[in-house]
Amino acid sequence: MTEKFPIRAQRFTAFLLWVFLLGISGQPSAKASEFLQSGVNFTLAGNRSAYKTSGLTSGDSDATNLYGDVKLGLVFSGFYIGGVYSSWDRTYTQGLNSTVGDRRISYGFGVGFHDSGFFVDLNYYLSSNWNNNSVLNYTGGSGYGVDLGYNVALDSTFFIGLLYSIKNFSYPVVLLPDGSTLTETNKYNEAYPMLQLGLQF
Repeated sequence: MTEKFPIRAQRFTAFLLWVFLLGISGQPSAKASEFLQSGVNFTLAGNRSAYKTSGLTSGDSDATNLYGDVKLGLVFSGFYIGGVYSSWDRTYTQGLNSTVGDRRISYGFGVGFHDSGFFVDLNYYLSSNWNNNSVLNYTGGSGYGVDLGYNVALDSTFFIGLLYSIKNFSYPVVLLPDGSTLTETNKYNEAYPMLQLGLQF
């Protein structure tokens, strides 16, 4: 199964993203000149979207999504390395107006480059599991992603920013309700803007 999740970000969200990036370009983040810094980033996004699926869960859906990522890492001379924990919860209406839900949990590590507030992180997800409607469990997954954005220092410790996140996951095994397994390639792709709040120390 291949699931396309275009997640059409609302025009207003996209407008805010560009205004933010253009309006604050040139403002350096705190501690940008320091050789070594550590920190924790919390990112959050939510949206409503329509999509189509094919395969085991085919059909049209109208979904509400909540995404959350947590990163813990080090930046030294502009280079970033750290761990990443990613979650996704979806509530959607499918078929005869039945409301169902999904949950995905993934974790891995990332490397990137941070300079004067701008950053790009490349993430690899070592493990990802997706519970689909409490019926199908997509297990043994892995994936990769890219986060591109800009942070602004609130003070010497806290910062806030916006980023655009792209994620791709692949699941080789599906656990069926009767306990049996199905081996096939299931792919999931997504892209959306996120708001970030961070702590550096």
